Formats: sequence, C-alpha cells, structure tokens
Amino acid sequence: MFLLLGVSRAISSGALSLNGGPGPSAQSGPGPDIYLLLFDAYPRADTLRTDFQWDNAQFIERMATIGFETASASHSNYNATALTLATMFNMAQVQDLVVDPPDSPAAQFRLASELLNQGRGLDVLRSHGYEIVTIPSPVSNVTLYSADRILDHPGVTDLELSILQVGLLPQIVPDGQRSWLSGSLRDRTRSAFVTLQALAAERVGHPRFIFSHVMSPHAPTLFAPDDREQLPWPCFPRECAMFYGGQHYGDAVIGPSVAQIQWLNDQIEETARGILAKSESPPVIIVMSDHGFRRDFDDESEMVRTLFMANTPGQPRLFPNDSSPVNILPRLMDAYLAEDIPLAPESTFVMDMRAVSSAGLFELRPWTP
Repeated sequence: MFLLLGVSRAISSGALSLNGGPGPSAQSGPGPDIYLLLFDAYPRADTLRTDFQWDNAQFIERMATIGFETASASHSNYNATALTLATMFNMAQVQDLVVDPPDSPAAQFRLASELLNQGRGLDVLRSHGYEIVTIPSPVSNVTLYSADRILDHPGVTDLELSILQVGLLPQIVPDGQRSWLSGSLRDRTRSAFVTLQALAAERVGHPRFIFSHVMSPHAPTLFAPDDREQLPWPCFPRECAMFYGGQHYGDAVIGPSVAQIQWLNDQIEETARGILAKSESPPVIIVMSDHGFRRDFDDESEMVRTLFMANTPGQPRLFPNDSSPVNILPRLMDAYLAEDIPLAPESTFVMDMRAVSSAGLFELRPWTP
C-alpha cells in the first residue's frame, strides 16, 4: 500500500511522467500568455436557473465588467472529462483519433490519458515558444503529465482515496476520514487559485499556456459563501467515493451545490482580476467547464450544457455563442499565432454514465439539442 502511495505521489509531483514532454522553446513566440481554467462540472446558466433555482446573472455581469464574454449556448463535445480533454488538446473528435478502441475500460482510460498528454495542440503551442504549465486536479487519469511544469499540491489524490476505501478502512472512524480527506481537497482547491495569481506575477521571458483543472463545483461539497466549510455527502466513506455525484440524494444536493458555486464565483472573479492586474501584458483567460453537473444521468441535455467565458484582448467575439472545447485552441492559435488550423465539427456525443465502469468510454451516440 505504501509503495502505491509513493508512486502516486511521484507521478503527481512530476517526478514520473507518462510522456515527459519537451521543455519550452529557446525562442520566445509572439503570443500572449493563455490561461485555460477548467472548473469541473460547472453548470451553464440556464441549468442553474431551471434545475438549481439559482440565477447566475450577477456573476456573469461582474465578469463582463473585466472583459469576459459568456457563450450562453456553450456545450461540451462529451459528457466525460477524459474525452473532453483528449478532444480539446488534439483539436479533433476522439472518434477521428481512435478508430478501434480497446475493449477493456481500464485500457480505454489509459488511451484517453495518452491522447490528452500527446495532444497536437500542445505541439503547436511549443512551436511558438510556449511553456506548458499545469495545476492538476486530484484525478490522476486526466492530469497533463507531459507539461513542462507541473505545479501540484501534496494533498490526497483519487488513487489514494480509492486505497483508503479498501477492506475495513471505510469503517474505521468514518467521520474522521470524511473530515480529514475533505480538508486535504479543500486545501488543494484554495492552492490552485493562489498559484494562478503567483504565475501571473512571474516574469519569465517567454509565453506560457497555463492549464488549471479545479475539481469544483464537482462533488465533494467543500465550501459555502464567505469561505465557510461544508462536508461531502454522508455516504462517504462507507458507501460511496469522495467524488460521487450524490444522485441518490435527489434535491438535497441543490442547496450545498449552489453554496459551493457561490463561493467558487467569488474565487474565479478575484483570481481573474488578479491575473489581469499582475500580468506584464494582457493575457487570454478562458473560464470553462468540461461537462454539466450530471445530477440526473437521464438528463443528457444538462450533462452537456457547460460554462464558457473568454477574455480575449484585441479579439472581441472570438468565440461563438455555441462554443465547444474541440475548437478552443484552433480559434486562439489562428487569432493570436497566425496559424490556419481548420475547425472541427462542434458535434456532441454522450455515453451512459451508469455503464462507464463496465463499458468504458467509447460506447457513444450522437446528441442533438
């Protein structure tokens, strides 16, 4: 067990790497710093109104005052993080990248991780002198290990959480486990915002692509307004995993989830203001989610309705109202780096989330509004 924990730490800290991507080019490119901030499972505004009885208009308006345009019909290309990221970093749908996926669900997750780490978009950025920097979430199979800098937090990861749920461990002081582990994840979330502002204050002499994956407002519930703390669903650790969506709690998840979104809105706005104020030249900042909240696995429409905001200096209305992840990098690189990358179809595909552990990631079918 301790060997596994050590290996997990080494991978998370960057001591081990899946691909060991190249370092930044010696010659700086002309492009701006690009911050891509992904907030896992952040619902679109219409979802918040109809499903959560929460009006997110004030947050959208506050972000607009500092230059952010919101795509009110934005959507994901998939309802799973691993495929969203593979698509985004390769600038192509995964069906075009993987003709014959492996049968094993575990092998499929490994393949998706390899795809995102070997993304063609990262190669194009590096050819323009970009350094790739990442602030990862605790979920190891969607971590960008091929980044040139991995600014990880030493807190608990998903692998360590799964080990702690083996055998009798969930029965041993479950309330203490819930409190300690949620505290570790809470520290990681706070750390990501601090690190983003510290990066903006750096003066490094070359452009950077900074990808931060924050596991919020995705479960577990950790925060409420005014930085008050929440605990995750009571089913953890005896009956469910820390990142369990809480489907069997029904409407009881609404209040804690909205409270976490309120806290998160303040952090996003404060961090965006800090990045803009501390940057040497105007950066690009994308604020997005990878999929919807997924409170109801039968509601496919909600699962693909996502948050998307963009601050694109000198390039107003760069993104259409129905933006999706597959064309984020092409639009940015065509506008700022004089590339001519053809846009991919903005199509969306969904899987049955209840069957992922048995069927894997690639049993997909088209979704249409």
